[in-house]
Amino acid sequence: MLAISHNPRRWAASLAGHFLVALGSAIALMSQYHMGASWRVGAAPGELGPLVDTGPFALSRNPAFLGQAILLLGLALVFPDLV
Repeated sequence: MLAISHNPRRWAASLAGHFLVALGSAIALMSQYHMGASWRVGAAPGELGPLVDTGPFALSRNPAFLGQAILLLGLALVFPDLV
């Protein structure tokens, strides 16, 4: 749900934030999907998958983290208060 403000600057920042949240989420999820069988949390000894260097990984070493960083930037624009 859009957090609408009566202040035009705040409204523009919130709209940009919502866009960045959607973009970052899409990048992170697409990256995780593209990793296929290589996707895991942590790496157990002896269970390393092949290095993925195609798709979004051809542009960024870790596009999943890049997507998460974009998502967090968007959240900071949508919810600018520390609380």
